[in-house]
Amino acid sequence: MIEPMKTQARTLDRKLRCVDNRIRSFDRVIYRVKVAEQLGVESVTRPIRVSSGTQLSRTVDRALAGTFASVPAQRLQQARVQVQTLAHGLGMSR
Repeated sequence: MIEPMKTQARTLDRKLRCVDNRIRSFDRVIYRVKVAEQLGVESVTRPIRVSSGTQLSRTVDRALAGTFASVPAQRLQQARVQVQTLAHGLGMSR
């Protein structure tokens, strides 16, 4: 009787960790999109068909990483500071 409960608890723990990781990943992509908006990026390439939200977020994140690579480090840092300032001003945190 104890073993099935332990197994269920471990399974639930793994599922919760997976969901936490997915939420962190989406939060990171949203943050990067906001930084890109501050840099004046109007659109990002994305696939026409996606099988999951995770695939979409990875594709957008990859495109944003390419965009950030072409931006001077100082300008990128200024955009990050602006986004963080806006988030703190709205009472949000990352």
